[in-house]
Amino acid sequence: MIFQLKEFFILSIFLLTSINAFAIEKVINYIMPDETNKPFSIKNDKERGIITEIVDKSFKELGYQINYISIPQIRLIYETEKYQQNKSDAIRSFVMYSSPVWQSKDKPFYYSKPLFKMKYALVCSAKKFTHYNDISSLYGKSIVLIKGFQYPELNDYINNQKIHAVSVNSGLQALNMIHAKYRDEACFIEFHTRVKFLIKEHNLNKNDYVFFDFSNVIKPVPIHLVLSDDFSKEDLEHLNKIINSSIKDKVYENIIKKYE
Repeated sequence: MIFQLKEFFILSIFLLTSINAFAIEKVINYIMPDETNKPFSIKNDKERGIITEIVDKSFKELGYQINYISIPQIRLIYETEKYQQNKSDAIRSFVMYSSPVWQSKDKPFYYSKPLFKMKYALVCSAKKFTHYNDISSLYGKSIVLIKGFQYPELNDYINNQKIHAVSVNSGLQALNMIHAKYRDEACFIEFHTRVKFLIKEHNLNKNDYVFFDFSNVIKPVPIHLVLSDDFSKEDLEHLNKIINSSIKDKVYENIIKKYE
């Protein structure tokens, strides 16, 4: 009888500990934009995406359970606006990626330390466009831009008709357009890493394209993790330590290389 009571006592302690651990389990909602954001987030079993891999590594180290929420870019903007307005049905306890360049820091979000910088590339047909020095090299020519993406640095040149802008729905359409026979000299502006990923993803011949660094027109963009302001400040500090350590060990650099 004494032995049975002892067993019951030990089992009770175990169950209470397990229930308590479950009750305080930390959960984060990782909001992934749709397919237009490859290779940052990718919805398939073979590849996860640059940011997804970083979120997986960082938040598992922090002891979080991650809920993956994939939504279109337009809805992502709508959801963040709902959160700013403190609406009851807004997604809370979330992480996503962004840059202070794209949105104001006075919004109710926490920014992590920068993960890396993304450089813009001017991507042109290797047969039609052989040199680029500065923005004047594009005068009288066309630039291909994806709908919904804004580049204020180009507005004056486009508005003054020094450069002609053509809008398309996807990166693949842009790459096909600059390589098309009917199109004169035209170039596509996009993150260098994203274009290299698209060329590989769609089995295009990389020798058909030439890349120029476009940093003298559009500065490299720092990419951060962005968290809802209900995220623990203590965990934010720990997250930043993980980021610093990962940068030092070239973890993110190696992740990016996999997608290029």
